[in-house]
Amino acid sequence: YSDFICGNLTGDSKNELIVLGINISDKSATAKVLSLNSNSIDEIGSVQLDGGITSYHTPVLSTLSDSRPAVYVDAVKGVGTITEIIWFEKDVLTNTKRSNIEEENITFRTTLATTQDFNNDGILEVPISQILKSTEKNEEIDKVYVTNWSSFDGKSFKTVASAFMNYSDGYYLTISENILDKLYLARKIDSKLRIFYLYDLKTETQGDEVFRIMAVDKNSYSEETYEGQSYEVAYENDTYVYLIRVENNNPVGMTEEILKASFGVLK
Repeated sequence: YSDFICGNLTGDSKNELIVLGINISDKSATAKVLSLNSNSIDEIGSVQLDGGITSYHTPVLSTLSDSRPAVYVDAVKGVGTITEIIWFEKDVLTNTKRSNIEEENITFRTTLATTQDFNNDGILEVPISQILKSTEKNEEIDKVYVTNWSSFDGKSFKTVASAFMNYSDGYYLTISENILDKLYLARKIDSKLRIFYLYDLKTETQGDEVFRIMAVDKNSYSEETYEGQSYEVAYENDTYVYLIRVENNNPVGMTEEILKASFGVLK
């Protein structure tokens, strides 16, 4: 095996052993569930996982959004990561591939995002990458991805929060679904600055600035440097001071209060 986890996956009174195996030469991966009985160890379920997996992150035993026990496994595939979800469906060990929920693994991402309880509701969410529509057709710039943190009920994924994840500068920004398609993001990586502009999908044109976020090194920050530039401090820690600026009367209704409430620091 390559990894394993112990826990109650069947919903009975006993723990099982969930064993995850990889055969790179055969390009195959398998999950098996073993149960300890009075005289033997029995295999009570087996399911084929994505054959492109090369290694696993630590599996986590949790539940689907409908409270059924499930194992979430983030796994390395090529240049990115996917998430395998394993559970029993009518006494048959199942994952999303076996249940024909997805022809291709929609959980594939090249970001550092891992499965977690993103909104603190007690249910694990899987990070699903989506290209921001304003950068989808523009071949001259890097694609900008939004992470849709999604719960799973055994049938489909449901997005509970959409966020821009800035791993290099240590923060994220949740964005409401109704304004996602109205934004264009310009990244000024050297200055740790992100500027959000209006975007018109019909004409595919960039409009006026809506707001910006800047991460400033804590040791070099001083209020005098940014005096008169309409910046407000959203958050500060031992590493950065995070500054925000919102343009007045912008058409998406963004305010400093909303932006501060949407801002979070990565742990």
